[in-house]
Amino acid sequence: MDKAGIDVSVIFPSSSDSFCAINDVGFEAALSGAYNRFMADYCSESQGRLLWVAGSVMRDIPESVAQLRYWAEHDDTFAGTFISRVCPDGTMLDNPNLHPIFAASEELDLPIWVHGGALRPPFTPWVEAPNGLYHSVGGMFALTALIAGGVFDLFPRLRVGLFESFGGWMPYLVEKLDDGYRPGSAQAPFLKRKPSEIVASGQLFCSIEADEGQLEHIVDDLGEHIWLFSTDYPHPGTSWPSGLPQIAERTGLAESAKAKMLGENAKRFLPRLSG
Repeated sequence: MDKAGIDVSVIFPSSSDSFCAINDVGFEAALSGAYNRFMADYCSESQGRLLWVAGSVMRDIPESVAQLRYWAEHDDTFAGTFISRVCPDGTMLDNPNLHPIFAASEELDLPIWVHGGALRPPFTPWVEAPNGLYHSVGGMFALTALIAGGVFDLFPRLRVGLFESFGGWMPYLVEKLDDGYRPGSAQAPFLKRKPSEIVASGQLFCSIEADEGQLEHIVDDLGEHIWLFSTDYPHPGTSWPSGLPQIAERTGLAESAKAKMLGENAKRFLPRLSG
């Protein structure tokens, strides 16, 4: 982190969304609980520089909510709950079963972190696609459900971030969602605002990679307030340790956009960072 110029890093549980392949839901919950205890202990020695997110047990929502509430109260390095881009049974993220997680996160002023790979149940159809493609399609799948299902309107103070999905596709998808969904229609009865209005509201965030070629375009189209800097370290093929200068030295981005990408937006997404 020092070498890369990173002040604070948030750690994801890279494989926890695969725990839902275990037949025994109780065993899945036990693994997730053990991970949470380990991370709380590990990050406690970082002097606030390491934060962590809990992997939710999407087949046991009461347990996920209980873990969320416990760690929100007992650990300042806890950053909220991570959910997959699709539910283990193949339903989308507007599934009402997830509403208690959204409600508790809104109440506790903690965001929802959306992430996950294709090589996870329910084995999404783009499983053999190149890494960048399946992550992007996964982000589209998640965002479409969250917007069209009215999640941002049912929980108007909830903040949701899409991670490792890249950002270049966002203007296209938002345009198509505006074209395809009408607030209050039979197709989207819980949607109260145009999708573009939700994007502008400050509830939605999306991580970007430092070497994305479309950064200037997505900022021009959707504004400066959405984008979060990420490195995906220690995975191979990432921009680490040169991600920060790759953003800072881009001549097509306004200085205000760079400052928001590199920190200010993160503080709005996760207010605990401001402390």
